Amino acid sequence: MGKLISVAKPANYLDGCKALPDVTFIVQSVKVPAHRQILSEKSDYFRAMFDGRFSEAKSDEIVLKGTKLIPFTRVLYYIYTNSLGYLYEGMIRLPEIFDILKCAQYYMVDDLESRLISKLKYSCDHKDRLIVLLLQNALDYQVDELVLFCADFILITDYGYSDSPRLFDELTPTAVEYFLQLRPCASESRILEDLVYWMRQNTESKATFPELLKHIELHLLDNEHFSMLFEPTRLVTRRFFENQLHQQREQAKMVHKVVNQNVVDGVRVVEGKEIPSENVLKPLKRDENYITVDLKKRFLLNCIKLKLFYHNSYTLSISQDMRDWERVIDHSKYKCSGQQVLYFPERVVRFTRIECKASNWAIDANIEAIYATDLPELDQATPVCCDFGSRVDQ
Repeated sequence: MGKLISVAKPANYLDGCKALPDVTFIVQSVKVPAHRQILSEKSDYFRAMFDGRFSEAKSDEIVLKGTKLIPFTRVLYYIYTNSLGYLYEGMIRLPEIFDILKCAQYYMVDDLESRLISKLKYSCDHKDRLIVLLLQNALDYQVDELVLFCADFILITDYGYSDSPRLFDELTPTAVEYFLQLRPCASESRILEDLVYWMRQNTESKATFPELLKHIELHLLDNEHFSMLFEPTRLVTRRFFENQLHQQREQAKMVHKVVNQNVVDGVRVVEGKEIPSENVLKPLKRDENYITVDLKKRFLLNCIKLKLFYHNSYTLSISQDMRDWERVIDHSKYKCSGQQVLYFPERVVRFTRIECKASNWAIDANIEAIYATDLPELDQATPVCCDFGSRVDQ
């Protein structure tokens, strides 16, 4: 895929082994000598193969069909040396490492499989571009543990920076669709722009474009964003686009009401960033003073619970589409900190935005959105409800 990870060519796996080989494998027409006992100690597959019940137990030469030579010799190198030294010198492409990993899985060399997966996770951790390529290969090679690892990373990564790499570069349609299904932390306009860019770079996959576009919430976008689908050349038919937009707008009218339960199912930050190691949400940049969270569906709500770090004033606004906003809590004249339990007249909500004028502020990532039935008394002097449980300094 064009990205490299450190690796060197393995030394001869038979170096230092005094006993003569007692079995020879034929791999891609090449003879590969080995020792039954050594292989049986490290691999359940070979232990079963050399069991007296199978014909291979007495065969001097065994043909391994469907096995690639280089990955197989690297697996043997690990079996004989218990070393991954070749993963730290030289260069190797991700598909080559995945070939070794799949070979280790097939021949049931479990500790090698585990170590390779750990190596791939460590090499790609906190590197956006490598994570995307790792996802591509994990999907291609069907390595579920790495697919889940990539998914977790993507879900907590903010792609809102203007200078961040395009979301889908170098991905196949299958990987692009998986990525879209994860709902990455980015605005819908950013996701559409990067998807359109990918489409124009991959016109040979045009048949997949309609299905991929179904994962974009077109109803959240303005008309100005739609022209990129048709200019300079048409990517999908106008009929498909108009039908999709109409269906989404109809579906968006549905409002969910869940009584006395938190409806936040995994925080999706569309403006701002999540820092998992600290379990906090912060503005994307120091000169931006807001954090916007997507609830993913429209809910009838009358209460938001959040925890403020530091000692700051703030406001809370809500929206159904990120176009029209209503401020429901105004604490711009008060200094607040700690747990905030915020009640307001029931509203249909999809997006919540917390704004604070301070240069350095953050909130706990465990936000709660609730339709509460046990309500406090309204403050009739203000257009919003009072909040209770908060620390407020006049």
